[in-house]
Amino acid sequence: MEQVSLGLGYIGLFAMVSLSASGSAIGCARAGMAADRAILETETGHGRYLGVAALPSTQAILGIVLTFILRNNISAQRG
Repeated sequence: MEQVSLGLGYIGLFAMVSLSASGSAIGCARAGMAADRAILETETGHGRYLGVAALPSTQAILGIVLTFILRNNISAQRG
């Protein structure tokens, strides 16, 4: 039973990283498409659009940081 509980804890860590990375990929793709369309319609200020297109990547970074913080706290009692 302890191994199952410990396995569930590690599955939770994996889910945290994988779901944040997939959400970040979807967000970056949509923001990139929107920025591409906006750049075609404007004459100046293209740097703003590039910054906004990269903004969803913070989800993946936060998921990785939380995984590194919480990986030492996984135990059979907390799983």
